Amino acid sequence: MAQLIQGAFWCKGINPGSELNQDFSVETVQAFKLLQQDAGLPADGVVTVNLMAALFDMSAFVLVSGGDKNVRQLQQWLNAEYSAYLGIMPCDGIYQRDTNIGLIYALQRAVGISADVANGNFGDATNAALKGVQLSVGSTGLLVKIVKYGLYLNSMYAVTSVKVLEAMLLPASFVSGSL
Repeated sequence: MAQLIQGAFWCKGINPGSELNQDFSVETVQAFKLLQQDAGLPADGVVTVNLMAALFDMSAFVLVSGGDKNVRQLQQWLNAEYSAYLGIMPCDGIYQRDTNIGLIYALQRAVGISADVANGNFGDATNAALKGVQLSVGSTGLLVKIVKYGLYLNSMYAVTSVKVLEAMLLPASFVSGSL
């Protein structure tokens, strides 16, 4: 098994410290810690089922060509907060399906949907929960962080964050014209 793990690390571009052998060595533990760090997880070297799944799939955990450092930061944050529920997603800076599911899952949890109901799909339960959310200009916290990431992913945040956020928070009767 140690040989397979070491080979998987080589495929990820992480040096497991030796030639492929049967030794689960200190270097192998260090390789797990580096993978955890790249994935946004605590680098404790504890091998979990989710960590093994991430090691043996084709996901990248470093910023790749064409990737965005802010998207990677989001992916790492989602892993740190929600990987126990969603698994470990790639942290390559490429906005993709897993990133979207993770962000919707974070939104669901932030608006009070329980872990056993939240699923990363925006549906009736999410829509109903959002109707009870009250934000105003100057609001802070987890929900605002999630909204900002969503705006960034939709290429709005970097350019018109204040206008967009105000438009989202003001009653429709006060919003005139387009952004």
